[in-house]
Amino acid sequence: TPTPPGSHSAQSLPPISTPSNDPGFKPLSSFISDAPSPLDGNTSVGMKRQRTETNGSVETVTAPVGGKKPRKTLVDTEPFSPALEERLNGLHDEIKSYSWENKAKFPPNLKPRLTAVALEALKLGEYNENFFNYLPKIFPYNRFTMLKLTRRLMYKDHSEILKQRGDALLVELKQLVDQGLPDQERLHADAIKLWESKQSSAITKWQEEIQQAQGNHVPQEQLPPKPDLPAPAKRYKWNDAIKENVWQQVCLCNELAALANEAHGFDQNLAQKMSEQSLRKSLYQKIMGVFPEGWLTTNLISREGKSISEMKRKEKKHVDAGEGDDEDEGHA
Repeated sequence: TPTPPGSHSAQSLPPISTPSNDPGFKPLSSFISDAPSPLDGNTSVGMKRQRTETNGSVETVTAPVGGKKPRKTLVDTEPFSPALEERLNGLHDEIKSYSWENKAKFPPNLKPRLTAVALEALKLGEYNENFFNYLPKIFPYNRFTMLKLTRRLMYKDHSEILKQRGDALLVELKQLVDQGLPDQERLHADAIKLWESKQSSAITKWQEEIQQAQGNHVPQEQLPPKPDLPAPAKRYKWNDAIKENVWQQVCLCNELAALANEAHGFDQNLAQKMSEQSLRKSLYQKIMGVFPEGWLTTNLISREGKSISEMKRKEKKHVDAGEGDDEDEGHA
């Protein structure tokens, strides 16, 4: 099986944190019904909703305006890479230089710095739940507030990075397809030769049957029809590298839709809603353009996609079962 060329292989992509894989994140509907965030510059009248967090989960409580706020609960975090640790320490030092008496307005000059650190975390594969659990430790806000602010600031850069990764994977796919095309053409040529041989044998047998039938004065309408075996169609058989590449591209489409819908929930002017189906339809057309004409159809892509999805589901089930065995051994 050929290995993916280049440095943008699917296996090298760092994990991506979006609503689809962050269990501590609230559903889209909560953004629409919740009161405005203090960072938006607005406050509600009378009673306002405040959020506290325990073990990464988010709870909503009510308290009178001007009353004492519930204590912010911090969550234990895992160590970061040295590169990100250095950026976070620098951000923390800058945070200390600001006065936080008026927490209703986030310092505008800090937004680019926060965005830059979050972007670095994304590139390092550390833009995840652990990252958002850490932010309340250096900012005077809870996890949900910091998550919402950061993801709003990061939306354009985050989605652009996903698109660039998709473009890189498409280039890699073209290389994989070109690399395997000679073998595919040889297999198809062999299939054509076999078909021609079968067709020739069928014609010879039919001619013998016709002569025998005519000798027996069989009526014309009862003579056997001339055989017409369908020629084998061109079909590019996907190897494991191509399957993994396409799977990663489909996953990126899903994440783009998740990011856009999340951003739309935060701010309808920030992004339009997207559907995975429409993005996948566009992706299938791009994938078809990578293969030689006549070797692939959208139906074949869909069929291969279902096969890959089932394969990934079985792999995940196997991995989960293995982790369960490890836990049992640990308690033994």
